[in-house]
This record gives sequence, C-alpha cells and structure tokens, in this order.
Amino acid sequence: MRAKRQILSLLLVLLLVWQGFSFANAETGSTQGIVGSGTGTEASAASSSTISGTGTASSSTISGASSASKTGKAIENAIYDPEFLIGNDKDNPLKDGGGLGSYQFLQFKAKIKVQGLKIEEGDYISIQLPKQLKSTDTSFDISGTGGKILAKGTYNETTKEIRITFTKDAENYSGTDGGVSFRTKIDQKMVASTTSAPLKLEINGQTVINYNINYQIVTKENPKSFYKDRDFPLYKVVDKDGNTHYLIHYTMTLDMRNIEKVPGATSYENIVFTDTLQSDALSYFDVKNHFTDLNLNQADIDTYAPVLRKGIWRSGDWVKVPGKTSKIWKNAPDDSDANRGNGWSLRNRQNLEDFAPAVADSPNYSADGRSFTYSLGTLAPDDGYELSYYVEINEAFKNGDKFKNLATLTGEGIVPAEKLRDFVVSDAGGFLNGQNFNIQIKKVGDGGEALQGAKFTLVNPKTKYTKTIVTDENGIAKLENVLKADYVLTEVEAPEGYELDSTPRTISKTDFENSVANGSTVEVEAVNKKEEEQPKFRNLSVKKEWVLDPALATNKPEKVKVSVLKNGVKDENLTVELSAANDWKASFSNLPKQDANGKEIVYTVSEEEVAGFKAAISGSEKTGFTISNYNGSRVVIPVTKIWQGKGPHPDHLNVQLFANEEKVATYTLNKANAWQHSFDMPKLDANGKEIRYTVTEDSVAGYTATTQSNPATGYVNVFINKKNDVPPVKPGNGGGNGGGNPPKPSPNPSTPNEPGDPSGNGERPGEVLNANRPSISSPESNPEGSVLGAGRNNAPEAKGTVLGSGRGQTKTGDSANMPVYFALFALTGLGFCIVVLNNYRKEKKN
Repeated sequence: MRAKRQILSLLLVLLLVWQGFSFANAETGSTQGIVGSGTGTEASAASSSTISGTGTASSSTISGASSASKTGKAIENAIYDPEFLIGNDKDNPLKDGGGLGSYQFLQFKAKIKVQGLKIEEGDYISIQLPKQLKSTDTSFDISGTGGKILAKGTYNETTKEIRITFTKDAENYSGTDGGVSFRTKIDQKMVASTTSAPLKLEINGQTVINYNINYQIVTKENPKSFYKDRDFPLYKVVDKDGNTHYLIHYTMTLDMRNIEKVPGATSYENIVFTDTLQSDALSYFDVKNHFTDLNLNQADIDTYAPVLRKGIWRSGDWVKVPGKTSKIWKNAPDDSDANRGNGWSLRNRQNLEDFAPAVADSPNYSADGRSFTYSLGTLAPDDGYELSYYVEINEAFKNGDKFKNLATLTGEGIVPAEKLRDFVVSDAGGFLNGQNFNIQIKKVGDGGEALQGAKFTLVNPKTKYTKTIVTDENGIAKLENVLKADYVLTEVEAPEGYELDSTPRTISKTDFENSVANGSTVEVEAVNKKEEEQPKFRNLSVKKEWVLDPALATNKPEKVKVSVLKNGVKDENLTVELSAANDWKASFSNLPKQDANGKEIVYTVSEEEVAGFKAAISGSEKTGFTISNYNGSRVVIPVTKIWQGKGPHPDHLNVQLFANEEKVATYTLNKANAWQHSFDMPKLDANGKEIRYTVTEDSVAGYTATTQSNPATGYVNVFINKKNDVPPVKPGNGGGNGGGNPPKPSPNPSTPNEPGDPSGNGERPGEVLNANRPSISSPESNPEGSVLGAGRNNAPEAKGTVLGSGRGQTKTGDSANMPVYFALFALTGLGFCIVVLNNYRKEKKN
C-alpha cells in the first residue's frame, strides 16, 4: 500500500508540473496584425489610400493606441511627395510661412509605392503628424490591383501617428504607385490662440516637412449675410432597391441687416434665391417633392428634403446644463460686437427661445432640372433665412475631385449678389464599393459607314442626371466612369444628311454587370438612315377667339378679314374671312417654304381692325395661330413658345404672369396646347388704375433665349429658344474612380461641439441632421477674410471594427499571471520533495 501511495503522489506531481508548463507556454504565444475595435469621438479623420488606382480604401474607427504588430522593419522610400492641402484643394497647398485657420481642414496627401522594395509581412511606415494638428482614431485599408489589401493603416489620436503595416499581399507586388490621404485640422488644445509656430511632419523618424505656419484661431463667427456653404463630408444614402447615393449638403443663408442695399431704398421686394448646378455630374436630390424618383424610407425622404426657414439671426453660445451632458442654446444680450456670442442661430421671431420655423420645402425647379428658385417676396430690414438642400454626385469620383454650385440673390432695393461654392471630395476611401463602368456608342449609317456628329443624351430617370456626348470622326462616343444604374440613352441630333432615330434605348444595371468580361464597357450600336427629300410646302392654320366684357352689349362683327404675311409683308392672295359659318377657323395649304432665292419664308397673320376691340395674337406657323379679340374691362395677354435647333426639346415649359411685378398666374406650355396661351385678365385694379402686366418664362440650360414683341400688331411675348451647339464630352469629365466612406445619417443633433470650437452648432461631428432641424452656423473662410457658413464639420464619424487579414493567432490570456503559475509550480515541487523525504525517514526508523 505504501508503494501505491508513492506512485499516486508522483503521478499527481507530474500532472501539476505539466499543467504549469502548459500555462506558461500559452502566455508566450505570438500574435500579429491585430487591430482593436471601438468608437472614435471626433469626425475629422476620413482617410483614403490606393495602389495602382484600381482599389479603394475603406475607413473605420479604433480606440486607443495602435496594436498592430511592430515586429517588422521600417520601410524607407515607400512614401514620397508628401504635402498638406488646405481644404483638400490642389491649388491651395500649405507652404512655409503660410496661414491656416481653425475653421479649415487640412488634407495630408502623399504618393506610396511598393514595387521594387523588399517588403515582408509586418513591415511598416511610420508617419508622425505635427503636434499642432489632430484627427480621430481611425483605421483604413490600402488596396491594390484586384482589390487585394496591401497594407492596413491606423491613426492614433494620442500619439498622432499614422502607421501603415504591410500584409502578405504586398510581398513581391508588381503594381504601379498609388496614394494615401488623411484629413486633419488644428488642435486648439495645442494652439489656443492666433500665433506663429512650427509644423513638422516625420516619416520613419526623419523630418520631411518643417514649416513655420501662421495659425489663425477664430472663436467668434462673423455676422450672417448672403452666403452659400457646404458640409465637408459626403453623405451616403442607400435606397430600398440597394442603390447607393452620395450627397453633398448645401446651405444658403441671408440676413437682410448685412447685405448691400441700393442707396435710398426703403423697401425690399421680389427677393429671390436662385441656385444653379455648375458641374454636369450633379443633380438635385429631392424625393419628398417628387423631383427625384427613388424608393426611400420615409425617414430618409424627410432628412434629405429641401427646407427653407425664416426668422431672425441671433448671436449666442451653446452652454452646459447642470447635471446633463448636453448643451442648450443661449442668446446673447444683444448682437453688438461688444456683447454678441461666438455663434449665430436663426430664431423664431415670435419666441427667440425657439428655432426658426420652416416656411417652405418645395423649390420651383427649372424645366431642365439644373436650377431652382425660392421667391421670398417682400422682406423686412432684419429678416433672416436659411435654406438647406442636398445634391447627388452621379459619376464615379476620387479624392480631390471638385464640384461647383452657384447661388444668386436678386430683388428690388438690394444689390444682386452671387456665391460660387466648390465642394472637394476629401473622404473618398472605399466609397464606390465596386467597379466603375463605361458606355461606348458606335454610330453608323445604313451602309455601315462611321458617322460623326451624332448627339446623344444619357439620362437617369430617377435622379434626372443627364449627360450629353457626341460621336467623333470614327463614329465613337464614349462616356467613362459611369455608376451602375438604370439609364435611358436617346439620340437627340442626327448627323447631317441622316434621319434622327430618337427611339429611347434602356441600359440596365444588368447590362453593366454583364459587361465586366468586356472591360466593363457597355457597347451600343446605332444606325441612321439617310434623309429623304423634305417637302417643299407647308400648311398653316388660324382661329379666332372672342373675350367679351359681360358689362357691355355684344357687339362683335359677323365676320373678320384675316391675311397671311410672308416675311412681314401681306399677301393679298392669302386672305380669308372668319365667321360663325366656318367656326371662326381657317387654314392655308401648299405654302412654299422657301422663296425664289432658296431662303426660308417666315409666315405670320394679321387681321383688319375690329371696331371696339383690340387684338392679341399667339402661336406660330408650325403650331397654328390664335387671334384673340377683347374689349371693355378685360385684357388678353398672349404668350408663344418657339423652339429652334435640331433634335428634341423640353416637353413643357412654365411661363409666369406678373401684375404690377407681383406674380398672379403660371401656365405650362406644351405640345397639347400648341405651345401658346392667352391670359384673360382685368384691365384695372381695385383703385381704377391700369394694371401693368409682364410675362416671364423658366430659364432653359443649353439654349439662347430671345423675345419678340410688336404691340402694334398684338403679336407679343414670343419666347424663342435656340438650341446651343454642345461640344463633345471629354472622357472622364467631372469624375474618376475611387471614393470615400461618409457617415450614415443620424437625425439626433443633441450634442454640441466641444467648448472653444467656433462651430458651436449643437451637432456631433459628421452627423446628418434632419432637414427640419434648427441650424447653427460655423466659421468658414471667404476671399474677404470673413468667417461665415453653416456646417464646417470636418469629417464623418467612422465606426466599425477592422481586423488584420494576417493577424495570426489570437491571445487568450494575460502575461501578468506568469509569476503565479511559476509559484504554483515551485510549491508543487516542494511538496513532492517533502513527501519523498518523509517516507525516507519513516523507512530508516523501521
């Protein structure tokens, strides 16, 4: 029995020894490429990187210091041509001795190469940002050809280091060079006031940029005036059909107290906001008012709808509420320079404690969808407005691409003003999430010959995005960087001598998907037949309408003589009498289109004067003429639309009637009403004064507009729009591949920015606010040096978790417990020795 107990004791000791070694080995196992997860608190760190230009970077957020493995070696000469761009504008680089404002963001950009360098997995590049700048904890991927992740980047807001760690795919990579980009701004904890201080950038411990910079710290926002602003981040919206839309948020602000006025003016009437898209790739995003036809959830419809607010601008600050983490807006005692607050807020005139209410949400869009207006009417000297709206980028884009938009302010009593606003893509990492596509059109005649000069429009019917392209001498028209969507392709102008084929052609998302094997290019062949000889004669119609004053006796004549004019000269052979017998209508046929010299003849009509009546004529030789006779207290205001130029024209156009400069009626002209109309209106106002009537039409992009009027004949308000020649679109115009990761919208603007940040707008950085939100503006630079604008949040808040693709095994314990395991092992050995010694003494006694 004693021998058995000794054997059992020995086995127990060996088991404990094995367990102790197992714990020790478990704690000394290695791990590589681990990036922790968490959430950043400031949204100014959007980043992007690509190698070979074909991959895209994605961004997410981490917390704490980078935990990527640092066992590799630093790679020299992989980063070159580093620079800082103010506002990510390539034309505005930060230079030694230059200035940087606290209201501006600064984009770090550099080129990166892998080919020819001896890189192993785990090797890295260390980029030490200047201590005067800040961003938020962020991670991003650097992609290469074929979408392979060549490196993973992290930014640590504590150490302010960007560390790029290479993956296995970077070894022996043969692709071309790419780029890395990162957004920062001034750290006001390090630079609290306007001063001159260094800005030093280090790569792998070597200083590559060492500037002396004039830091301009702004704590008070300048008073509002007329201004157009935009948020820095892009906003990403996914509709119910799975399509992704990338939006720019614009705001227009107006404070009547600070705009330039006409000397001596005492009233401000017919004030109008006008917005015009300057870049072809942009279209307005407005599902709520049915301008954009998309399948969105209701929350997104409301969030991204345009909204106009009216109130009075008050200065003030966001202040802390005891016991709460949120802040509330507190108005300053007054708006004088001595007493005003740091920011401005549009307040409710009836209750300054409330935000200004919305007064309109639906703008008046132009027929071509490239502009809109808001008629503000007559304004008080201290009225304030803010307009919020979104536009969509409809082409592939990359970091640094620039898009333009123009706002104008017009009215009586004020000096007209305009603001052109650029938007520069600065957070393009991983935006497009897929392949960019091309569309190539081949235009041939019915004999197979290549045809130059065929003009096509490509339209996304849901977003109204429209692009025009023209075939070259090889009969080819190519549109590059097309986003995958459903389009309609239509020929709008045929080559000279060929018939127009205006049959719409649908290009679907499936067509793009099927084109991947063909270089991601959708090919369309279009055939035109030669024109047949055009008829040499035309027909012309005319009708008469009577507008009678009911207060007067009916005294219209039994018949009226109407004549046709050739180039303004009456032709006695072309005369007809209109009467009740022919229903006051007549027509002329087989009229020659050209004279003896081959010049086109312009036909109009006139009538003999009718006693007691005045005449108003509308219409054209193509659509027919209408002669309206009116008398007494009524007046007829005719309007005619004439389109000139080859190809299709807009299918409708709105005209507006103003009485003493106040809009009183709108009418839509189209083919159904022969592009003509007559307004039947009162001659006098309530005071017996004659009303002055004027007619305007919507502006149409791509046309030159003229107006013809001859009051003596009654042929007035003839609006002629001649189509302009459109040059061929250069491939890739207005876009590029690549993209970024904007935030998903959040409707809760409850938390204002940190104290000292002049934005003071009650938003968490990078949040999308509901369109019906109160708006607080923040500083923004302009050519005069004033600081204006309503939304200079620098970047979206990125969220997510990124794990290294080559992270090896994961740690499962804490090395801090190693001494405990060794102590247990030692105690086990000591116990074994005591047992053996005790048994030896007992045996010796026996």
